[in-house]
Amino acid sequence: MITAKALKWPENVKINSYDSYNIDKNGNAFGYDVTASQVGSQPIKGNLYVGDDLIVGENKSLTVNGDLYVKDDLTVKGNLTVKGKIYVGGYADLNGVLSTGADKYIYIAGNATLSDVSALNLNGVMYVNGSLTSSGDVNTNGSIYVRGNADVENFSNSNGTLILLCDGNIQLANNNLYKDNPKVIDAYLYSNSNLFIYGIGSNLKINGGIYGNTISLSASRGSTLNKPIYADWFKIILIGYELEFQNPQPADPAKSRLTVNFKKDMILNPPKGIPTVNKVTLKEINTSVQ
Repeated sequence: MITAKALKWPENVKINSYDSYNIDKNGNAFGYDVTASQVGSQPIKGNLYVGDDLIVGENKSLTVNGDLYVKDDLTVKGNLTVKGKIYVGGYADLNGVLSTGADKYIYIAGNATLSDVSALNLNGVMYVNGSLTSSGDVNTNGSIYVRGNADVENFSNSNGTLILLCDGNIQLANNNLYKDNPKVIDAYLYSNSNLFIYGIGSNLKINGGIYGNTISLSASRGSTLNKPIYADWFKIILIGYELEFQNPQPADPAKSRLTVNFKKDMILNPPKGIPTVNKVTLKEINTSVQ
């Protein structure tokens, strides 16, 4: 069972809906519904306490030099930088850029969404008490713990290694669709339930490791095409698409659209957040391809 670090809304902080945004003598900021425009361009020197929702709008920026506490929901469409810890009591909709300080952690009590235009620059640990939906760029040398399920699409992590650990299912699909050259990612995927990785339309090479109560891998070899289907001879009325495989399938295993390469360094020198033991024994089993 994945459990989160103890991080919650501080009981001594009371913010009412009629309270105006204010900053105390220590540089801590307080507000009920807060936007980046309301805060302004200057960084918050201390902590930021938001009694309801925090919204960082498109083309807006907000920097918090201390911790961030959001009692309800967090929405990021611009740029949010927090050098301390982050607590979100509701859901987090990350449609922009979120950057955290080194060795810090994020706790999200609800679900979390990383959209296809978002970027998470994580140098610590993220805990999601609900489910995670990700289709963005995750630049991390940390770990993401998810109590529910994790659906990951269009994933990339150009910097660092993604460590994703879930109590629920992990599904990795629709990554690098219909491309001839594989997308290479460094990742370790661990599920206490079922792990699904699709490499048919996708073309993916994972350097790291995978674990699941049940692991399902689907892959084809060679090129694939998302072929359009038309209702008329003149190809004017488009009614859908169908997946077309290279026929015949190449015999060379290197042409597989899904490759998982075991990364020994990840076991010997695990990144932040990976459970460790005092002794690990590795045994190579049959690796031949029939």
